[in-house]
Amino acid sequence: MPKSFPGSLVAGESCLCDSSPATTQRLTNDHGQVVSLVVIVDEYSLTMCGTNQTAFHEFILLGFHNFHHIKVLLFCLFFVVYVLIVAENCFIITLVSTCHHLHVPMYFFLRNLALADLLLTSNITPKLLQVTWLERTTISKTSCFIQYYFHCIATYTQSLILTAMAFDRYLAICHPLRYTVLMNQKLCLHLSFWPWAIGIFLIPSEMAFIGQLEFCNTDKIDHFFCDFAPILEMSSSDTSKVVFEDFFLSILLAFSPFILVIISYICIFIAIIKITSNDGRRKAFSTCSSHLAAVLLSIPIPQVSGIGRYLRNRNSDTDFRYSPRIGYRNRKFPEFKLQAAANEE
Repeated sequence: MPKSFPGSLVAGESCLCDSSPATTQRLTNDHGQVVSLVVIVDEYSLTMCGTNQTAFHEFILLGFHNFHHIKVLLFCLFFVVYVLIVAENCFIITLVSTCHHLHVPMYFFLRNLALADLLLTSNITPKLLQVTWLERTTISKTSCFIQYYFHCIATYTQSLILTAMAFDRYLAICHPLRYTVLMNQKLCLHLSFWPWAIGIFLIPSEMAFIGQLEFCNTDKIDHFFCDFAPILEMSSSDTSKVVFEDFFLSILLAFSPFILVIISYICIFIAIIKITSNDGRRKAFSTCSSHLAAVLLSIPIPQVSGIGRYLRNRNSDTDFRYSPRIGYRNRKFPEFKLQAAANEE
């Protein structure tokens, strides 16, 4: 007669499990009938693919696979835009570097912003063009993570440089007499160096968590590059730590700079209102209007995406945590119900 085990599951209760290594216990009643099964999965096995699953080390970028009938038009459009962006940023970098009368803090920051934009565009667009023309293409797991790493560096560096530019405009308008003393060459170098350094040295902390993820369910990325959300959607591991790390970096490198920019422009607008002449107000506002437009278009993107992902995971029905006894819940594993079985005896 089957041995009876204590347990809490009852017949017909649902359980979400994958095919990872596990042990099974049959729960029987006093009459020897099997009323339930308990699948016990240890915590270590939850971080690995199951015995019948394959860990993917190469992904397929699907891109715009639903628009194959206009792929030539999309390819030409993306190629022209990419050439224009590269030419524009290279022109800005060359012009600021060669013209001595442009060696002022505002244009120095603008050169760094153009360099970050050039990195962001060149990191994504070549693979975008390949995906668009071939409709789908492969990318290795390592190359995917490297692409996302440089994407984060360029995005967060742009956010911090725009904050430095807002601080520069604040000093120029609110403290015009002390501007040359306060915004000296040393401070200017620091404000342009640290945005790059902070991104380069902080992003690896998130990459360390992403590198621990396993991809067992699918190898298809429904996107044209390796972004954060598509990577998490493919993962069959616990992603709560990665999402929290992304939330922390979004607060530190995107949301906080955005708040500083808002505070800077509040002070700027107050100073402009106090100017008595209309010509003085118009001149003061023209010095920061282009930068303000760039801020409104650039900073909210990483700030909203990172924080929104964290809040969406907290408020959604999907639970990324797991129970050491019955495995992950509400993930992309095959669902089965533990039906009452007849006594084998």
